[in-house]
Amino acid sequence: MFFLIAAAISLFVSPPLLSQHNQLDFPFIYRYSDDCKMGLNTHENQEILPTKYRSIHPTAIGNCWLLKTETKSQKKAFLLKDQQLIPLQYPDVKKINERWVCVGEKGRYGLVDTDGKGVALMQYMQLKPINTSMVLSYKRSGYGLIDDRGAVLLSNQYQNIIAWKGFGFWAKNNNRYQLYKETGQSHWIETFDSIKTSLLDRCAVQKNKKWGLINFKGTWIIEATYTDIQLFENSLMATLQQKKWTVLNFKGQEILKQVDSIQEIHPYLIVYQKNKAGLLDQEGNWIIPCENATISILNASTVSYSKENKLSYFDLKDQKKSNESYDAIKASAIDSLLLYQKDAKWGMIHKNGQVIIPAEYSQISPSKYGFLEVRTADHLLGIFDHEGQEVLPPVYKIIIDHKHYFKAKKEGSSWLYLNHKHQVLNCNQP
Repeated sequence: MFFLIAAAISLFVSPPLLSQHNQLDFPFIYRYSDDCKMGLNTHENQEILPTKYRSIHPTAIGNCWLLKTETKSQKKAFLLKDQQLIPLQYPDVKKINERWVCVGEKGRYGLVDTDGKGVALMQYMQLKPINTSMVLSYKRSGYGLIDDRGAVLLSNQYQNIIAWKGFGFWAKNNNRYQLYKETGQSHWIETFDSIKTSLLDRCAVQKNKKWGLINFKGTWIIEATYTDIQLFENSLMATLQQKKWTVLNFKGQEILKQVDSIQEIHPYLIVYQKNKAGLLDQEGNWIIPCENATISILNASTVSYSKENKLSYFDLKDQKKSNESYDAIKASAIDSLLLYQKDAKWGMIHKNGQVIIPAEYSQISPSKYGFLEVRTADHLLGIFDHEGQEVLPPVYKIIIDHKHYFKAKKEGSSWLYLNHKHQVLNCNQP
């Protein structure tokens, strides 16, 4: 993405890509001054924030936006709703979920909803999301739960609280776990030593130091006779007995025995047997046979596997293996693109095999704000975007990514301020 910043006038440009939201969903545009300060306007040119900030970080929350700003001397946060700013006068501000913002400082926190209304301000030592609307709270007396209306659902008296999605919450008291409904009432009387939840109506529970499997009604699916149990998102599970794992489906039917270790990459399992690694699907079929030295997770849709000291990759989404092998493979900021090394040189490739950046650099690494910094054999630096387009040529000794512009220096020269079109800016140092 490129930003065109003129030297003496302010221009409107598109915002950076926001996490979990399409760029087009952001209803405002950034404005820049000639000294590289930034502000925020509506598309109708109404000013939301003046051009005095070093940075503005927007985060969508419910039907409004959390704006975290920074000048040279201070940081401030605002809720922006219906083009109206609600100041949040607290040193620490962060999104909890789509309903709540956590505010406070140094172990004294509270909640502010998307209307700017505070709940139990400065009363808690810690606040964390436990699901999309409820909040896990902590005081010296223990953990508790706050519901989506801001009311206390479970008081702060528990050693731990774990959500079981759709079925309630496990709360630990006196070293025993008991299940509570989402209304705060106990679900049943029986308690357990420890628990492991899943996304299904199955939960692993430990009783008398042995593990078994129950459903949300409390019926035993697998009796508590195992040393350990692992639950996976792909509807498989594994039981441990005599230092070996057995993979089963959630009906308790065996799929694979004598497994040394297991790692999940949904919906697959990386399985190690006799120092060899393979990839297993949720039906128990081998996607990659168990004959590789290693299988490593690159990103949510790609694994690499090694054989004969060379690496290949497997696209989990398209179920395709790479046609070539490489000396090294690393993930990039985009799942479909991978960094690869051949003959001690680095480049970037699309998972379909298309070369995006040729392997001609001694190093490629992510810059602070999502670009790629390349280093030549002569130790010169340049910048590429993730489409393989050159942003700054590799002629600089130092490059500092300031998100909306770069600060760069050649050998024996003074600092330059450059936009994403490699144009020089007349910036005073922010």
